[in-house]
Amino acid sequence: LCGSRFILVDPLDGTREFIKKRPEFTINIGLVEAGRPVFGVVYTPASGQLFATLATGEAAETHLPLDAPAADPATLSWTPLRTRRPDPGALVAVESYSHRSPETGDVLARLGASEVRRAGSSLKFCLIARGEIDVYPRIGPTCEWDTAAAHAVLSAAGGSVRTLDGRELAYGK
Repeated sequence: LCGSRFILVDPLDGTREFIKKRPEFTINIGLVEAGRPVFGVVYTPASGQLFATLATGEAAETHLPLDAPAADPATLSWTPLRTRRPDPGALVAVESYSHRSPETGDVLARLGASEVRRAGSSLKFCLIARGEIDVYPRIGPTCEWDTAAAHAVLSAAGGSVRTLDGRELAYGK
């Protein structure tokens, strides 16, 4: 058992992207309290994108190149993140480079997605938090360390992560 408060770290989310030399791999650090991710940091070393929760209900992104000297987060220029209201007639979805299945295609068809983009790692959650994407259906198993940090960022930006039966994804199982 984990306890009611714990940290999940994924030092290389998007291993397949990393191996294929795609820049969409991330480092994820998430804090979970009472089964819910409440703080998260998602860093993309290849591009220097940094997504984070700043406070309850507040998420933002900034640029921090890997070769930059140590920076005080308070001195960085942060851009607030906010999900958008989906337009059912022009739904934009994102799917995984590595985990597409026929079931995913069926869900995308049922949703009537007018556009489907592809992305790697936990960046899919961050694209929703940024308001570029409306939905990311994932059919199949996933590990808590893969999602906790980005889930926290997405939640703080106004989004949610749900199971197929509509419940909020829980942690510490």
